[in-house]
Amino acid sequence: MERAGKKTAAVVAVAMVALAAGCGGGGGGGGRLSKSQYEQKLKSEGSHLKSAFSGSGIEKSSNVIDLTTKLPSLQKELDQSASDLEDLNPPQDAEADNAKLADALHKAADKFGELKKAAKAQDQKRLQQLTQEVGAILQEGKAASDDLKAKGYDIGTLGQ
Repeated sequence: MERAGKKTAAVVAVAMVALAAGCGGGGGGGGRLSKSQYEQKLKSEGSHLKSAFSGSGIEKSSNVIDLTTKLPSLQKELDQSASDLEDLNPPQDAEADNAKLADALHKAADKFGELKKAAKAQDQKRLQQLTQEVGAILQEGKAASDDLKAKGYDIGTLGQ
């Protein structure tokens, strides 16, 4: 069971680092952002999230219990970034993708709460199920990132 726990922890960590690198916001205000302003917001917040995840050491977590101490602050970071994205007024052609990215971040934050509970309970079956659900969330975020790229947006680490 310990071996499966380590594998699950590693998969969750890698998936969430990818999501953090792939999504982000960064408070807006006033009128609609220009394309370059929007790109800068996405790059900046994506870098912030990537740093938060890298600094947490979650990608090096070797056991499930270790996740319980790292997930709450990362959950908060994801929720804040999702809210920041929702506060943006992106260019019109990016509105739908922006909303999808914010939604993916909120969903990921929710999964972090569930992951913490499952890790605390050492519920390997639930951890594996949640890992699969995280994969689906990653696909949602990646689809929005890919769409922005196809529209000519330079989004930095988004979707990588």
